[in-house]
Amino acid sequence: MVPDIVAVELDNETGRRNGDRGFLHGLVGQGKVSIVAMTDDEYEDFAGLTSGTASLDDGEAATIAIAARRRFRAVIDEKKGRAQAVIRMGGEGPGWTLDLFQHPAVPATLGEAGQTEAIYLALREGRMRIPQELGCAIVALIGMDRALHCSCLPNYKGLLKGGEGFRNNLAR
Repeated sequence: MVPDIVAVELDNETGRRNGDRGFLHGLVGQGKVSIVAMTDDEYEDFAGLTSGTASLDDGEAATIAIAARRRFRAVIDEKKGRAQAVIRMGGEGPGWTLDLFQHPAVPATLGEAGQTEAIYLALREGRMRIPQELGCAIVALIGMDRALHCSCLPNYKGLLKGGEGFRNNLAR
């Protein structure tokens, strides 16, 4: 499920140019994803998540509101959104986008090289966030040269300084 607010966010010029909009609508056309509207109760939760000092962006807020009310597990990568998801979802942590890439269907469909390429592109183009503790494993997977193009990686500045911390952890 994808909140309709997220689909609208992808309907901008950037979403059209980078292929996000087409990708989403392709999944919808294949019946793999549904675009859903919020109920009144979900909209109230959404309003609470998008106002105040700790407000979230619309897409994250809609995802959390729908997941919490429908008892689904949200997939959120941003730190602030993950914290709010835990609060709203009864203490259960949300999934990561990386979890979706690690589903057995991904390498079965794309092959291992295709799975690695998809993860790399999500990091480089989509600025996908990953758990801190998986930073070294992901750098090992995509390679140091490619990791240098992924500014969203944990300890990216360490990579730029020569990656010694990453190289030492990879050697373990």
